[in-house]
Parts: sequence; structure tokens; C-alpha cells
Amino acid sequence: MRQNLWLALILAVLAVVYLTLPDLRLVTAVVIGLVYFLYGIIIHLTDKSLHLLVVLEYLFLSFLGTAILIFISYRA
Repeated sequence: MRQNLWLALILAVLAVVYLTLPDLRLVTAVVIGLVYFLYGIIIHLTDKSLHLLVVLEYLFLSFLGTAILIFISYRA
């Protein structure tokens, strides 16, 4: 539960940076994707339920989310 609060806090700060500093949107989008990926890996490592499919799922979703944020930022 406490780990989810840290993730929410980190992503909230990154979202504020993404929305308020247009010059840093590319970097912030990549950092958001990286934080999501690493968070998923760490959580599954602590639960001892980390498998290749889990890693690939987090990797794919972080790439997808990062790509969407990058495309949105270039559209704006």
C-alpha cells in the first residue's frame, strides 16, 4: 500500500512537470515510462512473482504510454 502512494506521488510530480514545462515534455515522458517499468519490476521482485511475460508486459505498456505522451506533446 505504501509503495502505491510513492508511485502516485512520483507520477503526480512528473505529470505536473509534463504539463507545465513544455521544453521538458520529451524527457518527462521517457522518465514516466521508465518509472512505471521499474516500479512494476520491483513490485514483482518483492512478491517473487517476476516472470518473463510480466517483464514484457510492463515493457510494452511503458513503451506504449511513452509513445502516446510523445505523440501528444508533438501534436500540441
